[in-house]
Amino acid sequence: LLRRAAVAREEGDLDETVRLMRRYLAHRPDDADQFMQIALDAKANIFAKAAARQTPHRKEIDLAAYLMDEAVRKSPGLKTETDEPDVQRQQQLWREAAEFWFALKNYLAASDNLELIGKDNWEREYSDAEKSAWPAGSSKVAWTNDDDRMLYIECLRLMGSPEEEDKAIQQLQKIVGYDQAKNAFDTESAEMP
Repeated sequence: LLRRAAVAREEGDLDETVRLMRRYLAHRPDDADQFMQIALDAKANIFAKAAARQTPHRKEIDLAAYLMDEAVRKSPGLKTETDEPDVQRQQQLWREAAEFWFALKNYLAASDNLELIGKDNWEREYSDAEKSAWPAGSSKVAWTNDDDRMLYIECLRLMGSPEEEDKAIQQLQKIVGYDQAKNAFDTESAEMP
């Protein structure tokens, strides 16, 4: 089934690819790698149809959403060849999920997936001492990719609640080095001068 799905993928028949991958996953539901692949195939299928000005069926969108959520849920199972957690592929999946949800205008789901990236970075980038000194009440996210951060800010802005807009403004202030208490810019503290 995997071989046939790969051939269908190479031929550009993403409907058949998804169908075959679903059959495979019915027998191997814990295969995180293949769940990631089918989620990406389903996303590509939806986006390809939209680009070709074909309206995807609601069932296809619902299936892609389900597969994306399942792949994200199973993403801790993504491993390297040495059986270590595959952080790069996990983050790539979360990024793909965020893009999928953003395109469907589900900004909350998109921001949730981007927060997974930011929180994962925060856990790996900071020492225990730096974490314990982290200001209370501030978000525990770290951005290593400017595109992720900007999409996160855009999601917060589009959600429209005052709380989310405040979070977006705080993120933008960090980027440009604006200190609200001093009402001044500090170029040395700017994260993206």
